[in-house]
This record gives sequence, C-alpha cells and structure tokens, in this order.
Amino acid sequence: MSTKSKINIGLIGLGSWAQQAYVPALSEMQDLVSVKAVAAKSQKTRDLAKNIFHKENILLYENYTDLIENSQVDTVMIGLPRKITTNATKLALKKNLNIFVEPPFKYENLSNEILTIASSYDKIFHVDVELRFLPIIAKCHDLINSGKLGKILKTTVILECDWFKDATDDVKETNEFVTGLATWYIDLIDLFSNHNPKRINVLGKSENQTDQISFGNVLIEYSNNYVGEWNFNLNKTNVFNLKLNLSGSKGQIEINLLEGTYTFNNDQNSSSGTIKASVPTLGFVGMRESIKAFIESIQNHKQSLSNATSYNNIHVLQNGISKSIETNQIITIN
Repeated sequence: MSTKSKINIGLIGLGSWAQQAYVPALSEMQDLVSVKAVAAKSQKTRDLAKNIFHKENILLYENYTDLIENSQVDTVMIGLPRKITTNATKLALKKNLNIFVEPPFKYENLSNEILTIASSYDKIFHVDVELRFLPIIAKCHDLINSGKLGKILKTTVILECDWFKDATDDVKETNEFVTGLATWYIDLIDLFSNHNPKRINVLGKSENQTDQISFGNVLIEYSNNYVGEWNFNLNKTNVFNLKLNLSGSKGQIEINLLEGTYTFNNDQNSSSGTIKASVPTLGFVGMRESIKAFIESIQNHKQSLSNATSYNNIHVLQNGISKSIETNQIITIN
C-alpha cells in the first residue's frame, strides 16, 4: 500500500463501544483512514452512521457478511457480541482483510481454527487488548531491558470496581463475565513472560455466599518459575482502581495504570514519575493507542504486538480459568 493511500475501513458493529472508542479515534486520523462502510442490525443505527461520518455515500449494511463480501474495504474493525465475533472474523480472514477485533473469543474449534490461520496471516490481525499499548507499559519494558529490575519473578494486576452491581442471579452467566473480563488483565501478566504457563488456579468468592464469583484472584505459574496474579474485586462501590506491580530479582515497580504514575525501587536507587495515556480517554485507557498501533501496523506492513500468536496464550489461559472456576481445582495447561 502506498503511504499516500488512505486505509479504507469497514466498521462491523456501531454500538456504544464503537461510538465511544473507534469513531473518535478514527476521526483524529482522517488523513490516514476513511470509513467507507458500516454494518449494523438496526435501521436507526445505520441512519446514525450517516450523521456520525457526515457521508451520504457511506455504504450501509444490515449484515456483516454483505459488508465483508461487497464493500471493497481493505480493513475491518469488528465490535460484535461474543457469540458472533468468530464468524465475522473467519469471513474477514477468508477475504484477506486487515482485522481489528474485540476479544474474548469463545473457546471452541472455530476460534482455535481462526487463531491458527491468523498466526501466519499476511495481513494485519490485531486483537484489542489495549492496556499493553499504554505508554507506562513501554516504561516497564525500558526498565526491564536496562537490567535494573533483574529477572522478573512476579507480576500482579489489581482491579477494584463496581462492575458487578448489575449482575444477574445466573451463576453461569456471571462467571463467564469474570472469565471474559480476565482477558485484559492476564494479558499484562503474560506480556512480561517469555515462557509457557503451566498451571492456573482461581480462588474466587462471592459477597452473598453463592457460586457467583465477584472477588478473588487468579494465580498463574509459568515454566521458568515466573508467577502472575490477578486480584479482582468487582463489588467495590464508587471505587475504580487498576494497578500493576512488577517484582524482579533486583527491584520492583508499582504502577497506577489509570493515572500513568509509577514508583521504581532497587538496591541502588529509586525514582518516580508520570507517563499518562493520551486524553481524552476514548472508552478506556489505551484505546487510542491500540487503534493507532493497528493503523501503524498496516502502514508499516508489520504484525501488531497484539497479534494472533500473543492472543492465543490468553485464549488458552481463559479456558483454564473457566475450568478452574467450574471444578474449583488447579488446572494444568497443556
């Protein structure tokens, strides 16, 4: 693709998330991209697309299949319900399009097939795990590469929020919510390991003493004795905290991911600072950075840092989380 050619994008799904994150991010890159088509189930949303993009000639489809087959876009951004995401993704792969897709994938033969195909794909396949694109995460990599932290021994991610307030009484549904939510936080754990996970254990509890999990932790052991832990409490009223702690053989770093602040300590020195994500926040911290990274990957013909291979690790771990919740046992990862 010529550097002067705009990337022609089709949006598959134009719900609240796409409107909060995709639309404003893409509008900031109009010299690089052009939204040519939108697929949305309702006529109301399709009419809204005309107003959002100020284009009378934008191609509108009720079905994502028609957009992928007929719109002649070279890139799609897929923001659909989990149960149909994999079908749309497989069709986009067959059409050889650049793909930006929202996780998580359901653990099934189809999603495993998709990730296998995408791992050797000649176009860009970008899974939207946006936290890994935060500028403060780049600072972590710099400290690790400098040797100041030594060997990374443990990564802890801490999430406190009130996202369980609207939970139903359906145990299976709410536990699937926790499993899906884990995607973005175990990705940060896996990001700092170059080895394979061995075992995973979910120690979950409920506020009302049922089988619904609303707080607890996920423990992941890796083959090089590296350990990851996701601590979560989804019942913290009027609280929203997201923190990352990296412990190494020589030092440690504590990070507030929402604020972009960090404190680093080792035997020789200490430092602190702030490296904020771009503002205003588009849906969630890191979204603008994730979308920008996707567009840059297309321009540079270089696979994304959140490609099929890296996401496959998370996909396998999610299946382990699901099994551990279901059986209340430690699960061995094959």
